[in-house]
Amino acid sequence: MMTEEKQNGINDFIKEKKCRKFDPMITKQQIYAGNSKWVACWGADDWARINDDALVFTVNGFLHKGFVIITLNFWDTYDVHLFNHDGDQVGETKTDIYFDRLVYVIDELVETPKK
Repeated sequence: MMTEEKQNGINDFIKEKKCRKFDPMITKQQIYAGNSKWVACWGADDWARINDDALVFTVNGFLHKGFVIITLNFWDTYDVHLFNHDGDQVGETKTDIYFDRLVYVIDELVETPKK
């Protein structure tokens, strides 16, 4: 279970990593448009926007179980960060992702290993 301290840590992380405000719900639509079946395979749930700084959702994938946090950087490309259910950052952060590649990158991190 995530403690309040860990939640505050994630909020601080988002404040540090966010570069540009964006509409996270549009990003969610872009992810579903990329491949809605893959999103279902991830067990994606609990979608939330953190102000207009990040899109956060939980996954229960083959490779990762926990939180996916998406931020928008100064180059208008996305960064994807992974956190476990305890609120600790895990795995690698993928940066500079164009919207049309977002679903593929998330799938590689969460569900399907690279070949």
